[in-house]
Amino acid sequence: SPPPISISVVLSSEADGVLLRHLVERGLGEVPAGRARRPRIFVYDMPSRARGNAWGCQITPALYDLCSGRGIAVLLRHLVEQGLGEGAAQHIIICFVADGVLLRHLVEQGVGEVPAGKARRPRIFVYDMPSRFVGRLLQYRPSKQTCTWRIFSKSNFSLYTTTESSSAWRYPLESHLHELLLQSPHRTLDPEEADFFYVPVYASCFMEAVAGWADAPWWGVQSRSMVKQGVAMYLDALSWVRTAYPYWNATRGANHIWLFSHDEGACWAPQEIYNASIILSQWGRLPAAAGGDDTSDGGGGMVNSSTSRWEYNFNKGDDKDDPAMPRGYQAAIGAHPCYTPGKDLVLPAFKPPPRFHASPFMGGDARSRDILALLRTDLGDARPPAFSGGLRQSLAKLAKDGHWKEQHRIWIGSEAELEGDASVLLSRSRFCLVVPRDGWPGLFEDAVLHGCIPVVVSGGDMGAIAQPFSAVLRLSAAVLKVRPEELPNLPSILGGISETQEAGFRRSIAKWWQRMAWLSHPMVREQAAALVAENMRSSPRIQDELAQQQLQQQHALSHMGRRRKAATAAATAAAAQTDAEDASKEDREHAAKVSSLLEMRVWQPQAAVDDAFTTLMQWLHHKMLHPYNPASARSKQHARLSNGPAVTTERRQK
Repeated sequence: SPPPISISVVLSSEADGVLLRHLVERGLGEVPAGRARRPRIFVYDMPSRARGNAWGCQITPALYDLCSGRGIAVLLRHLVEQGLGEGAAQHIIICFVADGVLLRHLVEQGVGEVPAGKARRPRIFVYDMPSRFVGRLLQYRPSKQTCTWRIFSKSNFSLYTTTESSSAWRYPLESHLHELLLQSPHRTLDPEEADFFYVPVYASCFMEAVAGWADAPWWGVQSRSMVKQGVAMYLDALSWVRTAYPYWNATRGANHIWLFSHDEGACWAPQEIYNASIILSQWGRLPAAAGGDDTSDGGGGMVNSSTSRWEYNFNKGDDKDDPAMPRGYQAAIGAHPCYTPGKDLVLPAFKPPPRFHASPFMGGDARSRDILALLRTDLGDARPPAFSGGLRQSLAKLAKDGHWKEQHRIWIGSEAELEGDASVLLSRSRFCLVVPRDGWPGLFEDAVLHGCIPVVVSGGDMGAIAQPFSAVLRLSAAVLKVRPEELPNLPSILGGISETQEAGFRRSIAKWWQRMAWLSHPMVREQAAALVAENMRSSPRIQDELAQQQLQQQHALSHMGRRRKAATAAATAAAAQTDAEDASKEDREHAAKVSSLLEMRVWQPQAAVDDAFTTLMQWLHHKMLHPYNPASARSKQHARLSNGPAVTTERRQK
């Protein structure tokens, strides 16, 4: 049996002295001659990056935990292993640690080297992929507006490539997330300490802007099927990751992250990648077997392609003349769903701040929500019948034949039919329809960013569609779901929502709307702050709310004083003190609530800590502590399906 614990030190701000004294008692240096004069200033001895291995990690992982902030690190166990202490069970509980002083002392005694710095948990190692997967594709693109989320003007000013025009680049998240990770404090340059590994592959760039436009590159035998090319591209990336580093083989890919940003997300992902890794996408389609429940495990089966574009339909064009895939690319895809809750995550589309400049959350003018419902998008007039599964075409016909705009204030039309600023129209709308196109539509994010209640149309042959961050947020308190067969009754369904219900939906949205916005990038955050400042300067609503807020705060403080006096005069000293404390607490809570009203409505720059990127990091941190268990997910899914069908809109209203 191990020897008893002989030393247990609780570290606080005085940690170094206690531990250094313990080391000195074992002949490992001397206690400094005296304490520094207050205020005491620690000057960082910044690491040199000149070495090939900048981390110089020759200390055990137990000592690494000293910097992690997780609370407990087996530091003395490391010392014992080095023969520098007594008792194999000695350990140390760390609360707040000045690790630079401590580790430098150990280094001076010849015990390892000081790490060059530790990334924030979860720590993500971003593979530096060969240029054929990322950089070279940017050279082959036919237009600089494609394949990236921003371009640079001659004056080095960034311009967004995501606009409302038909020439806008539809897949900016591919490059935006890559850039965010490269500059994130969660990025680590040491793969040995990484919690996750991100594999950047610009597949959307290749399939949409390079293949068919440029003579090269191609993966395998040239084919009209872009899905085949995409599958071959991802398999090539997987082969490189496997052979260049040992980390895929160490966990069989369980801690590797792949982004599938194209229309149908990971529906056509190679099964070697999908079944093993964490998948990020913007399309959370589930099989019809999921019963409309976007918290299910996905049903475990493959879904049929829902796109109207032949070259992106993964059920067609399976030629088998490619030596790299002699069984065809469909065999490489296998049978799997597009999205598995618990294992994967649906991300919101990237919307730059100008796309929601008129939103009340950005300080836009208070507009009466005089539009009952809005759908302003491509309705498929010039598209094949399979576009959107026919849903947009059906809605357009219902609205036109039923005169919904004139009779019910339900506006459904294209950009040419519904003229005006899109952000203004969304800010005027009570409900916003979310209908798929050839995959993810990006309409859910538009609705939430404007405080408009999303009405998600899904079900039927297309199955349930999980919305962005449905695995993280309780969307049921802010989202209305309508099945395709209920669309003819849409005016009565929306008209039956009471003012109280509508206000509850909107309050829920106000709590987490910023999680649908990518605001972590310094340039985006700076521009968002400038838009808010401009709106606040020019908006009489904001000025009135600021003045009203000040008056309400003054009234609350005055009322708090009067109640204290009344309580003191009306009761005994003990009772009066209790009443005054209760009144004081109640009034302080009221004042805080009044003070938070403006902050809840208008974005503040510090609110970026809860944006889309940090929500992703929070989700990954949870996965780090609670890894996905497929067996547990399947048992929960079986229990849910055994309890009966999902609640329909009609039953919810009752």
